[in-house]
Amino acid sequence: ITAGSLRMTSGQLELPAESCHIILFSGGSCTVRCGDTALLVSPGCVLLLGPGGGVLRQTGHLAPELTGCRFPAAALPELKGVMQRDFGPLFEPDSQMVLYGPVQWSSRLRTLLNLMRSAAGEPDSPGMIYLSLLLHYVEQECRSEKQDIRPRNETVEQICAYLAANYQQKFSLTDVASRFF
Repeated sequence: ITAGSLRMTSGQLELPAESCHIILFSGGSCTVRCGDTALLVSPGCVLLLGPGGGVLRQTGHLAPELTGCRFPAAALPELKGVMQRDFGPLFEPDSQMVLYGPVQWSSRLRTLLNLMRSAAGEPDSPGMIYLSLLLHYVEQECRSEKQDIRPRNETVEQICAYLAANYQQKFSLTDVASRFF
Protein backbone atom coordinates (compact mmCIF):
# COMPACT_ATOMS: atom_id res chain seq x y z
CA ILE A 1 0.00 0.00 0.00
CA THR A 2 1.53 3.28 -1.13
CA ALA A 3 0.28 6.81 -0.57
CA GLY A 4 1.61 10.03 -2.02
CA SER A 5 1.01 13.49 -3.40
CA LEU A 6 2.12 14.95 -6.67
CA ARG A 7 1.64 17.84 -9.00
CA MET A 8 1.38 16.70 -12.61
CA THR A 9 4.06 18.58 -14.50
CA SER A 10 4.47 16.28 -17.50
CA GLY A 11 0.86 16.62 -18.64
CA GLN A 12 0.26 12.88 -18.47
CA LEU A 13 0.43 10.16 -15.80
CA GLU A 14 0.03 6.44 -16.38
CA LEU A 15 -1.40 4.45 -13.48
CA PRO A 16 -0.15 0.87 -12.99
CA ALA A 17 -2.61 -1.76 -14.26
CA GLU A 18 -2.07 -4.23 -11.42
CA SER A 19 -3.18 -1.84 -8.65
CA CYS A 20 -6.36 -0.23 -7.38
CA HIS A 21 -6.28 3.55 -6.87
CA ILE A 22 -8.05 6.17 -4.75
CA ILE A 23 -7.09 9.65 -5.99
CA LEU A 24 -8.26 13.00 -4.60
CA PHE A 25 -7.95 15.95 -7.01
CA SER A 26 -7.26 19.27 -5.32
CA GLY A 27 -6.15 21.49 -8.18
CA GLY A 28 -6.48 21.57 -11.95
CA SER A 29 -8.47 19.06 -13.93
CA CYS A 30 -7.71 15.92 -15.93
CA THR A 31 -9.20 13.62 -18.47
CA VAL A 32 -9.05 10.04 -17.21
CA ARG A 33 -8.98 7.30 -19.82
CA CYS A 34 -9.63 3.71 -18.77
CA GLY A 35 -10.08 1.43 -21.74
CA ASP A 36 -12.92 2.92 -23.80
CA THR A 37 -14.12 5.21 -20.99
CA ALA A 38 -12.98 8.84 -20.76
CA LEU A 39 -14.03 11.18 -17.93
CA LEU A 40 -13.20 14.74 -17.03
CA VAL A 41 -12.36 15.07 -13.32
CA SER A 42 -12.18 18.35 -11.47
CA PRO A 43 -10.86 19.66 -8.14
CA GLY A 44 -12.65 18.24 -5.11
CA CYS A 45 -13.58 14.92 -6.67
CA VAL A 46 -12.24 11.47 -5.88
CA LEU A 47 -11.39 8.94 -8.57
CA LEU A 48 -11.72 5.20 -7.89
CA LEU A 49 -9.87 2.90 -10.29
CA GLY A 50 -9.72 -0.86 -10.09
CA PRO A 51 -7.13 -3.10 -11.71
CA GLY A 52 -6.56 -2.25 -15.34
CA GLY A 53 -4.91 1.11 -14.79
CA GLY A 54 -5.58 4.25 -16.69
CA VAL A 55 -4.04 7.41 -18.06
CA LEU A 56 -4.53 10.88 -16.60
CA ARG A 57 -4.07 13.79 -19.03
CA GLN A 58 -3.99 17.40 -17.97
CA THR A 59 -6.72 19.64 -19.35
CA GLY A 60 -6.32 23.36 -19.08
CA HIS A 61 -3.42 25.46 -17.88
CA LEU A 62 -3.33 24.55 -14.18
CA ALA A 63 -1.25 21.49 -13.32
CA PRO A 64 -3.46 18.97 -11.49
CA GLU A 65 -2.58 18.29 -7.86
CA LEU A 66 -3.26 14.75 -6.70
CA THR A 67 -3.20 13.00 -3.34
CA GLY A 68 -3.92 9.32 -3.33
CA CYS A 69 -2.99 5.76 -2.66
CA ARG A 70 -2.57 2.57 -4.60
CA PHE A 71 -2.89 -0.94 -3.32
CA PRO A 72 -2.95 -4.45 -4.75
CA ALA A 73 -6.38 -5.81 -5.67
CA ALA A 74 -5.54 -8.78 -3.42
CA ALA A 75 -6.00 -6.47 -0.40
CA LEU A 76 -9.76 -6.32 -1.05
CA PRO A 77 -10.46 -10.04 -0.32
CA GLU A 78 -8.13 -9.80 2.68
CA LEU A 79 -10.12 -6.86 4.06
CA LYS A 80 -13.35 -8.74 3.36
CA GLY A 81 -12.12 -11.61 5.54
CA VAL A 82 -10.97 -9.34 8.36
CA MET A 83 -13.72 -6.69 8.34
CA GLN A 84 -16.60 -8.80 7.01
CA ARG A 85 -17.29 -6.07 4.42
CA ASP A 86 -16.84 -6.42 0.69
CA PHE A 87 -15.24 -3.30 -0.82
CA GLY A 88 -14.61 -5.09 -4.14
CA PRO A 89 -17.71 -3.68 -5.88
CA LEU A 90 -16.27 -0.16 -5.50
CA PHE A 91 -13.50 -1.05 -7.95
CA GLU A 92 -15.38 -3.13 -10.52
CA PRO A 93 -15.35 -1.81 -14.11
CA ASP A 94 -19.04 -0.87 -14.17
CA SER A 95 -19.06 0.87 -10.77
CA GLN A 96 -19.11 4.63 -10.20
CA MET A 97 -15.60 5.95 -10.82
CA VAL A 98 -15.87 9.59 -9.72
CA LEU A 99 -17.32 10.85 -6.44
CA TYR A 100 -18.18 14.49 -5.75
CA GLY A 101 -18.54 14.48 -1.97
CA PRO A 102 -18.94 17.48 0.31
CA VAL A 103 -15.90 19.50 1.40
CA GLN A 104 -15.82 17.84 4.84
CA TRP A 105 -15.68 14.41 3.22
CA SER A 106 -12.81 15.43 0.91
CA SER A 107 -10.99 16.92 3.89
CA ARG A 108 -11.29 13.64 5.83
CA LEU A 109 -9.91 11.69 2.89
CA ARG A 110 -7.03 14.16 2.43
CA THR A 111 -6.17 13.85 6.14
CA LEU A 112 -6.20 10.04 6.00
CA LEU A 113 -4.13 9.99 2.82
CA ASN A 114 -1.54 12.36 4.34
CA LEU A 115 -1.40 10.28 7.53
CA MET A 116 -0.96 7.14 5.43
CA ARG A 117 1.83 8.80 3.45
CA SER A 118 3.70 10.00 6.56
CA ALA A 119 3.40 6.59 8.26
CA ALA A 120 4.79 4.71 5.25
CA GLY A 121 8.35 4.80 6.60
CA GLU A 122 7.45 3.29 9.96
CA PRO A 123 8.59 -0.30 10.60
CA ASP A 124 5.03 -1.47 11.33
CA SER A 125 3.22 0.82 8.91
CA PRO A 126 -0.54 0.77 9.58
CA GLY A 127 -1.33 0.97 5.86
CA MET A 128 -4.17 -1.58 6.04
CA ILE A 129 -5.83 0.38 8.86
CA TYR A 130 -5.69 3.60 6.86
CA LEU A 131 -6.89 1.77 3.75
CA SER A 132 -9.87 0.30 5.60
CA LEU A 133 -10.81 3.78 6.90
CA LEU A 134 -10.51 5.27 3.40
CA LEU A 135 -12.66 2.51 1.94
CA HIS A 136 -15.23 3.00 4.70
CA TYR A 137 -15.58 6.72 3.87
CA VAL A 138 -15.63 6.04 0.12
CA GLU A 139 -18.33 3.39 0.52
CA GLN A 140 -20.45 5.77 2.61
CA GLU A 141 -20.20 8.50 -0.05
CA CYS A 142 -21.08 6.02 -2.83
CA ARG A 143 -24.21 5.06 -0.93
CA SER A 144 -25.03 8.71 -0.25
CA GLU A 145 -24.65 9.71 -3.91
CA LYS A 146 -26.81 6.78 -5.06
CA GLN A 147 -29.57 7.74 -2.62
CA ASP A 148 -29.37 11.46 -3.36
CA ILE A 149 -32.61 12.72 -4.82
CA ARG A 150 -31.08 15.81 -6.45
CA PRO A 151 -30.90 15.44 -10.21
CA ARG A 152 -27.34 15.20 -11.53
CA ASN A 153 -26.12 15.90 -14.99
CA GLU A 154 -22.62 14.55 -15.58
CA THR A 155 -22.20 16.53 -18.80
CA VAL A 156 -22.94 19.80 -16.99
CA GLU A 157 -20.47 18.83 -14.24
CA GLN A 158 -17.80 18.10 -16.87
CA ILE A 159 -18.44 21.42 -18.62
CA CYS A 160 -18.16 23.28 -15.30
CA ALA A 161 -14.88 21.49 -14.53
CA TYR A 162 -13.53 22.39 -17.98
CA LEU A 163 -14.50 26.05 -17.58
CA ALA A 164 -12.96 26.20 -14.10
CA ALA A 165 -9.71 24.66 -15.33
CA ASN A 166 -9.46 26.97 -18.34
CA TYR A 167 -10.96 30.18 -17.02
CA GLN A 168 -8.08 32.31 -18.33
CA GLN A 169 -8.81 31.66 -21.98
CA LYS A 170 -11.66 33.02 -24.09
CA PHE A 171 -14.65 30.77 -24.67
CA SER A 172 -17.49 30.70 -27.14
CA LEU A 173 -20.65 28.71 -26.73
CA THR A 174 -19.93 26.96 -30.04
CA ASP A 175 -16.43 25.85 -28.93
CA VAL A 176 -17.64 24.48 -25.59
CA ALA A 177 -20.68 22.81 -27.18
CA SER A 178 -18.55 21.10 -29.84
CA ARG A 179 -16.03 19.91 -27.23
CA PHE A 180 -18.79 18.16 -25.26
CA PHE A 181 -20.87 17.09 -28.27
